[in-house]
Amino acid sequence: MIVKTDPRYWDCECETNYIHLKTNTLSCSVCGMTEDESPDSRPNEIKLYYKNFKENEWMEFFILILGILLYVLDSAQEEDKDE
Repeated sequence: MIVKTDPRYWDCECETNYIHLKTNTLSCSVCGMTEDESPDSRPNEIKLYYKNFKENEWMEFFILILGILLYVLDSAQEEDKDE
């Protein structure tokens, strides 16, 4: 059975976040694997990875914005106490 892969991506040995774009990185900073010793990624796994990545990216964005808002509110309260 032939497995279709995408030559633009490669898989490291990590359990999560194992798909890497070859134009971005040629070695994994977590497991130490390199592109030349790893297989190319399967298209269905790439699609699933980026779907999950986009969902997580939005969640991280909202958490960041919430953190900034809380910091601003806390700073404003501290200024009110000083006056």
